[in-house]
Amino acid sequence: MKGWAKGMIPTSLYNHVTTQQHLQQQQQQQNQQKAHQIPTRFESFRNIPNNDDDDGDGASDKSHHILLRIRKLLALKEKRALHPSNCGTLKIMIAGDSGIGKTTLIKTFLESHDFQSLTTTTTTTTTTTNTTTTIPIIQEIKASTIPPATLQFGEHPENITFVDTPGLGSFMDCMMVIRPVIDYITTLFHPTSQLFSSTIVKESPPPPPPHLLVNLLKSGTGTHSHVDICLYCILHRLKPVDVEFMRLLSGHVSVVPVIVKGDTMKPKDVFLLKQSILEIVSRANIPIYGFGLGEAELIDAAQMGVPGAVPFVVACRNDDDDGGGGGGGGGGGGGEGEEAAAAGGVNVNCLNEVELLRRGLFCNNVQDIRHLAAERFVAWKLRGS
Repeated sequence: MKGWAKGMIPTSLYNHVTTQQHLQQQQQQQNQQKAHQIPTRFESFRNIPNNDDDDGDGASDKSHHILLRIRKLLALKEKRALHPSNCGTLKIMIAGDSGIGKTTLIKTFLESHDFQSLTTTTTTTTTTTNTTTTIPIIQEIKASTIPPATLQFGEHPENITFVDTPGLGSFMDCMMVIRPVIDYITTLFHPTSQLFSSTIVKESPPPPPPHLLVNLLKSGTGTHSHVDICLYCILHRLKPVDVEFMRLLSGHVSVVPVIVKGDTMKPKDVFLLKQSILEIVSRANIPIYGFGLGEAELIDAAQMGVPGAVPFVVACRNDDDDGGGGGGGGGGGGGEGEEAAAAGGVNVNCLNEVELLRRGLFCNNVQDIRHLAAERFVAWKLRGS
């Protein structure tokens, strides 16, 4: 067969090459689009109305940038997401005021398809020096995300523990609640601290460096029983006592502010509350866990009315839990949020990010949460306990 003349390519071969190149270009475009897409399960967060109308191209571009940042981060996390049955052991504390929905939030998690079983609530009473007063009760609710048939050798069947704390409104003196909760967290540090103490004999080697302690403790095999993360529930406004409680908690555990009863608020009011919470905790120098987003990005998201960022807002069924009466959680500051739930109904157009929160806790950010929990313990130990 004679060779082809210079510049001459058979039509069939040319069409084949062109088609292959076109398919490759299409695949590349699809991959780039997927990198910025929110997975299908979060599709409801795409078209949430913004806080305000666009104030010009600058505000619109900033909003678009933040939205793409959240989508890309979420898409990357989803690529390496764990199945809830493989998340290992986690202990999640729920804190906040009385009667605002802390226990309801726990029930919402437990009613999801991730959980296989639920055991009897274990009641843990805290200690106090004043024996004439009622002692606050901290409840541990143990559950499992592991199907019994898939339980592996040595694996703890009850791998998830929810810590339901008393509400701030349970006592006239809020420190009657805050102190026992902080003591509960630090008490769990002591057994781990004893494992790494090197005071058995004079010739004991020096203690392991901090980074090695973190690596040893961040596994999900039940190495310790520390609280891994604290969800701090907020209703309608962040009060000074909430700020102080969050400040004390943040020294021992990662804190995530969560806006509860989102179905009693309009989306615009939700984003205003998000912005207010973030600005207050920023001024108070309280570190919060942003699930991969920094403080400035969280504030920008709230200002631009972009959903999918901390503080997450949840709209859970109201059971009048946590002792009833509402404590001081909703006093003043309900405003338009209360009007949205008037006439015995709820805001059907409310923002509900409970699915994002659930995925973040049990699938997407498990390793980050454990790493930060280990760092909190090491920092506590280095402070001299």
